[in-house]
Amino acid sequence: MQAIYGSWLWKLEAITRSGQGDRFYSYAAGYEYTFIGVFESQMDIGVITEYLYDSRGDAINQNKALKGDAFFTAPYQKDLVLGARLTLNDADSSEVLATMILDLDGGGQGYNVEASRRFGDNWKLSVEARALSNIPSDNNAASLEDDTRLRMELARYF
Repeated sequence: MQAIYGSWLWKLEAITRSGQGDRFYSYAAGYEYTFIGVFESQMDIGVITEYLYDSRGDAINQNKALKGDAFFTAPYQKDLVLGARLTLNDADSSEVLATMILDLDGGGQGYNVEASRRFGDNWKLSVEARALSNIPSDNNAASLEDDTRLRMELARYF
């Protein structure tokens, strides 16, 4: 669900499932508030806050893994997302989105930055960076902590 009220954007995504293992439920809920025309310019700044929950948890169940039983862990079981979006509202559609995901159970942090800008009539440059830090060894994301990622894309449209 999504609702827009003035400068507020409210959202909720939710799921529950049964019949394939234990019943679980998961949701993401939050808002983005946009400050329009910051410093009397064309620029907008959005402030983002979201709460992520999954009833399956994110700790690896060592007992199930050792016995060969199926187990699942969810990466965002009880997390807070804080971020900001800068939109220049220029002819080149320049924008930057930066977020930080905080595991509220002490499971570390994730960092994300995405930026893009068109140039010329047919080109767009996009950059994306992702990193994790302070991930406990029993967290399902522990094996990814050293996998910091930087992606650049140059696209031509015709």
